[in-house]
Amino acid sequence: MPPALLVVSDLGAEEALTQQVGFPDFEAHRREPQAFVARSARISREFRLGKDQLDEGDSAYLATWVQEHIAEADAAIGRLVREKGLGT
Repeated sequence: MPPALLVVSDLGAEEALTQQVGFPDFEAHRREPQAFVARSARISREFRLGKDQLDEGDSAYLATWVQEHIAEADAAIGRLVREKGLGT
């Protein structure tokens, strides 16, 4: 599966989980990744059209976004899942 589709798939599963556990401000959380997904799709499109190297700006943006998303949003979801007793 292309990386852009993996991102979209993961975010879709995350969205379903946040809705299931009643994540506070679900709508704002749901909208957060839209710019990331759009930029990932643009980058993927550029590579399909022959681009052979990731720009430094795109590389930094992708890495930072993923790290911050995991550290903040995913961690908050995990805490809520555990608080509700839904974790394993």
